[in-house]
Amino acid sequence: VIDVIQHHTEAPKLLEHGLLLIGSCMNGDGITINTRSDDLRVHYLPHHMIANATETILNDHRPTYRSLAEFLLKLCERSFVPSSYLNGAEYSDMMNLR
Repeated sequence: VIDVIQHHTEAPKLLEHGLLLIGSCMNGDGITINTRSDDLRVHYLPHHMIANATETILNDHRPTYRSLAEFLLKLCERSFVPSSYLNGAEYSDMMNLR
């Protein structure tokens, strides 16, 4: 997985905009960490937005998890982890994240 992320052609562009690509969903949607937030919020991004990342990408997408710690806890607990950007958006709405 790390090798795939390191060689992802859009990873440097995302990092320029404050997003560190840490994984992807089965459909290619990206899982990123907001490096500009103190709590390292986790954002799911639709795959078409990754290729067209602009400086407004953080304003255009709400976080899916409040922090990297929350995301990792959900993974360890095998709790609900969204399988795509759309599932992540529904989860974000349910958790009232902004």
